[in-house]
Amino acid sequence: MKTTNSLRGCSVCFAVMGMMVWQSAFADQPIDGKVAKKAAAPAILDVTLHDGGVLLGAFVDSKGTAVKGSKVSIRQGGEEILNADTDTNGRFMMRDVRGGVYEIATVRGNGMFRLWAPGTAPPNARHMALLVANDGVVRGQSCCDDPNCGGCGGVTLFDPYSPAFQVLSLGLGAGGLATGIVALTCCDRGS
Repeated sequence: MKTTNSLRGCSVCFAVMGMMVWQSAFADQPIDGKVAKKAAAPAILDVTLHDGGVLLGAFVDSKGTAVKGSKVSIRQGGEEILNADTDTNGRFMMRDVRGGVYEIATVRGNGMFRLWAPGTAPPNARHMALLVANDGVVRGQSCCDDPNCGGCGGVTLFDPYSPAFQVLSLGLGAGGLATGIVALTCCDRGS
């Protein structure tokens, strides 16, 4: 009788664990149907252009180290206007840029900038655009989609399409099924 109760307890544990794994894999979805609050609009930074419409900028990682050889794009309305590569010091330069609001983007981050023609910028405008890589990991996301990451070798436990998650799910399901069969077999013999 003790073994039957133990086996029942194990099967319940496996069933609960199986449900919890799926819950955490899709935890970003609201359960009660409430709509999440809308994210705040990104800040727009003022940057002055230099003579000839020259935009100067730098791209650094979250520790302030220059990111060299990265493509930087200026986009407006989702369409790329210009692009350049960063040099060994993480700096970039683009010519013939007109004033306006633009998204300046790299593979690892982006920002919204209001570019001002020379002599028209407000006093607090910066003289160059500074892009900082968004290297932070947010719950439910993984750095493994970034080829420069190297952090977890391309496997995320709670990615439902990863082999590790599929093996874990299959193992939990098979273990629960086997435990249930054994528990029922023991109960049938006892009655």
